[in-house]
Amino acid sequence: MFPIENSREVLEKGRMVNPDTGIVEEYQELWEDLEIKKIAGGREYVSWVLKLGGGDRDPLVRGIVVRVGQWIQGVLRDGKKGGSSSFSVARWKFDEELGWVHVLDVGRLQLDREVFTAKEIRVGDIFDAKNGWKWVCVESHRWT
Repeated sequence: MFPIENSREVLEKGRMVNPDTGIVEEYQELWEDLEIKKIAGGREYVSWVLKLGGGDRDPLVRGIVVRVGQWIQGVLRDGKKGGSSSFSVARWKFDEELGWVHVLDVGRLQLDREVFTAKEIRVGDIFDAKNGWKWVCVESHRWT
């Protein structure tokens, strides 16, 4: 990670397997550091992590959803038998007037609004999605 001088941007450089070729390749990603906010008149910052798990789900499907302050982002990988796989991403942002707004949706990640509008999410909480998947809270933090 290389901070870019006089900006809120950070350049990430690394190497990883390209899923299309199976070859380790170099990559670069540009990130922007965002200010985390307390939402809806809250007195604390909130973060949590949900992982796909439990139930009768396909063991080749993996997913994670992370909330940090006013942002929630989820990632889902469906590793189909035979080598092909699909990848999904969804993002929400809290708006003081509208509540949680879906701002990005690529693929088929499905997460019901009730999950992230719950009053308090604690480690061990399980949320059943309409598609039969179960999301399990594996981390939950609040701080001032």
